[in-house]
Amino acid sequence: MVFASHFKNVFIILFLFFFTIGCHDDNNVNPIDYRDKYIGKFSCNKTGIYHCGDSTYYYDTIPTIVVVSKIGDSSITIIGATLTIHPNGTFGGGLTPHPPYDGMGGTITNDTLTVITRIGGLGCFTDDFYTGKKI
Repeated sequence: MVFASHFKNVFIILFLFFFTIGCHDDNNVNPIDYRDKYIGKFSCNKTGIYHCGDSTYYYDTIPTIVVVSKIGDSSITIIGATLTIHPNGTFGGGLTPHPPYDGMGGTITNDTLTVITRIGGLGCFTDDFYTGKKI
């Protein structure tokens, strides 16, 4: 009898233990995606330069719409490239290739977008500059 009573108490304790663990809410993941504040359409002015050898040519300013959208868990698409945006709004950087560009970088802060792209490399290259506000 003592064994059965002891077994019953252990069973009740284990049942309560597993019941409280089984009812633990695993959905406490923060549903806010830091990229949400950077997503949208931006009304930009696009300008640029083409440089080859000793010659540099400047492009006229062209109004253009740039769309920033989310892709996957941590990336964005912008001007045909897919890359990671950091929580502080910076993306790309330096001459790290981000196809279709040989270099790309920029920031989105306070609803302002700034992007620089590069196609080409040593000798001849084209740099495009985008600056604008979220619409």
